[in-house]
Amino acid sequence: MPMYSYRCANCYTIWDVFHKFSETHDEPCENCEGELAKYYGSIQIAAAACPTRGAMHDSKLIDLEATRQNEKNKEADLAAYKRLRQEGLQPPSTFGAAKLESEAGTKWEVKAGKAVSKKGQKQLQEFLG
Repeated sequence: MPMYSYRCANCYTIWDVFHKFSETHDEPCENCEGELAKYYGSIQIAAAACPTRGAMHDSKLIDLEATRQNEKNKEADLAAYKRLRQEGLQPPSTFGAAKLESEAGTKWEVKAGKAVSKKGQKQLQEFLG
């Protein structure tokens, strides 16, 4: 049985009611005895149903050079990801794992997916003593 939302015309309280498609809900509001009307709140539409979805395949919206570069780096990233996992570390994704492996100095940097710069490392050393 589907659930329908009803909103009171007086106190604006929203009630969720289960009933058949062929039925209506004629009971008054439990708070103020006001009249309830079907309430159509925000709706969600799947991306596949949007006509502009095809626009994302327009070459002007996609950085083709970056896509090609990512494809070239895929094997190195996957190998680096596997090495980090064997060491017990969990990078956020395979994307960029080779660069992260070469630049990260601590397990926390690997876990965060971002290596601290040399300047940042120096500041940390000064701060931590």
